[in-house]
Amino acid sequence: MLFSGIHPNHNGMRFFAGKHRVKHPENHGASVKYFCWLIPFGLWMFFTIHLQAQIQPQERRRWDEPVNITTLNTDRDEFAPAWSPLEKLLYFNSTADGYSKFYTARYEPPRDQKRDAKPVFSNRDLVRTTLNAPRNNQSFVTFAKDGSVYFSTFRLTKTRPLLNIYQAARRNGSLWEQPEAVAALNTDDFNAHPTLSPSGKTIVFASNRAGGRGGTDLWIASKDASGEWQTPVNMGEILNSPEDEISPFFASEDSLYFASDGFGGKGGFEIFLSLRTASKWQSPVPVVELNSEYDDFDLTLLPDKLCVFSSNRPGGRGGLDLYSSRLINLSLASSALEYKIAPQTTFLTVEEFSTTEFLPVLPCIFFGENVSTLSPESHQLSRDEMMNYSTAAARPDPLGIYAELLNVIGKRLRDYEDAALIITPYIPESPNPKQLEVAKARAEAVRKYLTTAWGIDRSRLISGTPKNIAEMLPVSVVTGSTSQHSPLRTTILGTNERSRCVEFTCNDPRILAPVQIGGVNPQTKQQKLEVYLDVRPRGFLRSWRFAALAGVSDTVLTTEGITLPYTVTMQLQSEILGRLSNELRLQLSGVDSLNRAGKEEVMVNVYKISLDEKRRQKEPTHVIERHRLLLLDESQAELLPEQQEYLKSIATSLTPQSVITVSGYGTVEVRKGKNNIESQMSQIERFMGFVAETFKRATQGITVKTELLGDNDALAAATPQERLYARSVFITIERTLPPQEKR
Repeated sequence: MLFSGIHPNHNGMRFFAGKHRVKHPENHGASVKYFCWLIPFGLWMFFTIHLQAQIQPQERRRWDEPVNITTLNTDRDEFAPAWSPLEKLLYFNSTADGYSKFYTARYEPPRDQKRDAKPVFSNRDLVRTTLNAPRNNQSFVTFAKDGSVYFSTFRLTKTRPLLNIYQAARRNGSLWEQPEAVAALNTDDFNAHPTLSPSGKTIVFASNRAGGRGGTDLWIASKDASGEWQTPVNMGEILNSPEDEISPFFASEDSLYFASDGFGGKGGFEIFLSLRTASKWQSPVPVVELNSEYDDFDLTLLPDKLCVFSSNRPGGRGGLDLYSSRLINLSLASSALEYKIAPQTTFLTVEEFSTTEFLPVLPCIFFGENVSTLSPESHQLSRDEMMNYSTAAARPDPLGIYAELLNVIGKRLRDYEDAALIITPYIPESPNPKQLEVAKARAEAVRKYLTTAWGIDRSRLISGTPKNIAEMLPVSVVTGSTSQHSPLRTTILGTNERSRCVEFTCNDPRILAPVQIGGVNPQTKQQKLEVYLDVRPRGFLRSWRFAALAGVSDTVLTTEGITLPYTVTMQLQSEILGRLSNELRLQLSGVDSLNRAGKEEVMVNVYKISLDEKRRQKEPTHVIERHRLLLLDESQAELLPEQQEYLKSIATSLTPQSVITVSGYGTVEVRKGKNNIESQMSQIERFMGFVAETFKRATQGITVKTELLGDNDALAAATPQERLYARSVFITIERTLPPQEKR
């Protein structure tokens, strides 16, 4: 029976979870976990109130800021809203009890017709009719004038169950007949997301049947004089892209909303509107006020100029959530918007300190994809340049040291003649001849540079993957400090990035030790500056941009496009503080719905105290050391032996006046159980704990603090070396020297 039992897979077409597309599992069974991804989102409803006036382009209207409907959402998936005009109920789907089921909620029109009046929905009720079959998934309902419905569920074909379109006629006022497949609309393909036009004579749905442009397309069918559905027709390249079009909704006979990930935009699936003029559907226009950088779809219209749609944007209760938005009249925007910038402080004191940076040397280098020559970002020297080489000229940042990686290794191999380097190119488990050839050529490129530019004997440069370095080292270069460890595994990188990697291991820890760069660096007592941004009224804002400038045109930070209100967090690192003069300019600019530009600017005064000035005033001198440890293996459960030795060497130079701060980028992971919500430490936070405990055991009476810095944009950076450096734990050691003591 169709409405009982456990259904196997659907047709395996592409869909997504969050921003990442995935294939449907070959066997989803009764799993709730996958259902909302198994069904391309959006079978929509019919709505008979006068909507034509709402979408006329000449009327200056727009959608207000979307609001999460918290009374209907759970930590599972809520999607596919549909309005039943006969019952005056909002239908929607939820996977809260394991299967996707239909629920209803009553919409309460606001008594107060003010623009910012929020919609009110009653508590959700499970639909207890034949629409919800036990142990089955169904979704995306659309209503006809007589109360009958079309919706999506699985139909057993000759090969396997596939989502198809079903119809159920209404009987006895509140019940439906047993649903039946609509043969004229279905094929042995994916067919779902039906939406009826207000007249009930036209239906649009999503399908991946033959004859489309790729992915899922929108198809349209009409009823003939006898009331039978004619053969569906593809809606053509105006509305269909080579990607996926889903969840159509008829707002009127000549206006169609739908979602697509093939027409560009902010990211993910976006909501579009197309109007039909002179019997032709026009190019779709994105509904920019509702779209986000995530997936937005399933739009439906309710009375009182209200819409409800589904989204997995941040800030919801979990999974897919339902959001509402109201159509507002832009003639209300008679005055300019009010822009607000509220920094945490309007005064910064920046002091110069004697600072020593210990910048880590990555134990690996990256090549271009299928390329065996050294990357242009590697600073390659001639033999003459090598003679006077010093890391003092390197950029004092991790990426600057990465550019000098082979030169740092070459100089140290030249200085420490007993050291030998193992060069390990990435080789997959079952390599083909081409992969072996590229891996061998990459290792040879590294050896050739170190021998040509630095004069290192080739016998000290060994290609291989030994468990024990001593097994492959000539007797003349084996020392008592030979490492017993395999090459480091950069498991936080994807397979494609690891495949471009050549790793290094050495019998002498000095070869891959951090690079020490001394200097004078500015610092503030605050490590970050938080800036609160907002605009009133928010509903009339089209776009905005925030910028922090050191001086007139030196931009140190920008961000834009995130829903307001928003708090920008500026990390006050030395490279930013060094660019400041006597002020930091904070600017919030935007454009409203009438294309009027606005801007607000706030100054943060900067008072700088130089190191020379502090010495003249005979003040105590603060000495700062900054170290980094890299977390290269995401499964690492403790500090590596070489990391423990490094921390112990740091601890021997500490004094009782030293203050140690261990920090790192990351957020606390939240695990939601059935009856509780508890916090769980991230891997970075656990790594910080290992470092702090090592210091506490190695020292007595010295203060050790830990600080989680929050998210780091570098984790999503473009290059693998940036992502590796982003997985750093920072160790800041500060101590005060009396005025007479010399460093």
